[in-house]
Amino acid sequence: MWKWWKKKTTRELLPEDLLSTYDLLTSAFPTGIDADLYIPLLALLEPHISHRNLADTLWVVTGREYHLTSRDVVGATGAEISEADLARLHQKLDPHGLAAWLAEP
Repeated sequence: MWKWWKKKTTRELLPEDLLSTYDLLTSAFPTGIDADLYIPLLALLEPHISHRNLADTLWVVTGREYHLTSRDVVGATGAEISEADLARLHQKLDPHGLAAWLAEP
């Protein structure tokens, strides 16, 4: 059989440099990203990762088409994050390595 017939896991769809982002998101949101935290999450992550890389990771994590995740990232750029949403995001992300992710080069 050809290699492309091998069934890939969603994690295998991403290049190695995006795996820490994938792991952070799937660990913090094991049942999916809460709809009300989706845009605040993008606004929190966007300054630390390129639009394309964030959209690529979201495409795999959420299963949404790339052009939609890309549009979401652009739309979330510079969005205001309420204190309550920021606290909820930190509550979900901090135990799964947000500080280490932010410190990555």
